[in-house]
Amino acid sequence: MGNAWCTNAEENRSSVSVALGEWPPFISEELPGFGSVSRIVNSAFKSQGLQVKTGFFPWKRSYDLTRIADWDATAVWVKSPERERRFLYSDPVMISHNVLFYRKDKKFDWKTLEDLEGYVIGGSTGYYYGSVLETGEKLNTFRMERIPDEAANFKKLLIGRVDLVVSNKEVGYFLINSLLEKEQRDIITHHPKSVHLTSYHLIIGKKNPRAQSIMRTFNQGLGVVLGKRPETGY
Repeated sequence: MGNAWCTNAEENRSSVSVALGEWPPFISEELPGFGSVSRIVNSAFKSQGLQVKTGFFPWKRSYDLTRIADWDATAVWVKSPERERRFLYSDPVMISHNVLFYRKDKKFDWKTLEDLEGYVIGGSTGYYYGSVLETGEKLNTFRMERIPDEAANFKKLLIGRVDLVVSNKEVGYFLINSLLEKEQRDIITHHPKSVHLTSYHLIIGKKNPRAQSIMRTFNQGLGVVLGKRPETGY
């Protein structure tokens, strides 16, 4: 029994489990290597000699499994005050823009939060879109309608059930191009002003006894893989 325990402990130290969710084109069970971000995460760990166990779950489940340390890590997440109380954050894995999508036949421009007054904005459940939209949502400057299915927001935009959709720019266009007919795609565009320039991170629950060690190892590997800088866009 003693030898078996030692073997298991050694295996635990030489491997890491990473919980993911669907977020194409960056992360998906259907993409080669599970997507570009997943390849970066796996390569970072493997460069430091760790084997990676990958699991796909709904995003909230990935979050909870990592928070209670059933899984070692989950990727990738935006920083928020609530998450920072519970998780360690890695160096940025990628940096990208959240923008507002709208219909071309509806005039839209914005510079400040006040310009969004009265709009209905489609967002995704559990996503953090930065301090501007967080403030507006709390103050009811606009109405934020959050749903679990990000793709459905663009269908709601087409039929006028929301005025705007907030999304990562690359993800938004991936969904538009994947799901909509050409005539529908041609109706939608995005505003050039970013809602939030967002860095995305691997996170590890603070309850995990290996949290500090795993994070230190990951950041070292990430520096090797990215050449000391996070990827932008893809």
